[in-house]
Amino acid sequence: MVNQSLKQEELDYNNLWRERLLLDSLVGQILPDLIISDEQKADEILKFIKDEDVSRRDFLLKYPEYKDIAINKQAEINQRFNFAAQDFSEDFLPLVDFGHEVLEYLGELIKEREILEIQSNLDYQFQLRLALFKNFNRYLNLLLLKINNESLESVCQKLVAISDSEDFLEYLGQVLEKKPLEIIDNFLNLAKK
Repeated sequence: MVNQSLKQEELDYNNLWRERLLLDSLVGQILPDLIISDEQKADEILKFIKDEDVSRRDFLLKYPEYKDIAINKQAEINQRFNFAAQDFSEDFLPLVDFGHEVLEYLGELIKEREILEIQSNLDYQFQLRLALFKNFNRYLNLLLLKINNESLESVCQKLVAISDSEDFLEYLGQVLEKKPLEIIDNFLNLAKK
């Protein structure tokens, strides 16, 4: 039951990313001509899409004249989001969802420690978040195999319910009898290899 709701959250979040990439691609197609023909409208569109909560649907409701434009990169974008079924086996339990604070924290540490050169574009940010989502959850799954099987379900349910990264890592540290920083350092050291 918990696993199903997590998978649904993951699908919802992925759909938001997919829609935003489609919107960015659409705007990228129409802007070059628009900057020449109607600079004021181009500025208005750029201002409108600065809000990251604006979806492709919102955009097309405001600018219905663009609804029939075929998005050049739609097939590639759609293909990128087909990872759910092929990448996760039945024994993969995502204890942190795609939007969890701990993944954001890990991204900041990767940048801070210069493990990777972090780019600011949306496409790169998505790829990084996806890699962290998959690899950190697999890492957690391996760590939790070491605890008593009888308490495993209870521990997993508690971890799933914690959204704050500090609280999450503190509880995980108590369960594994390790310092939260040690857990994070071990994961980041794996990322360097």
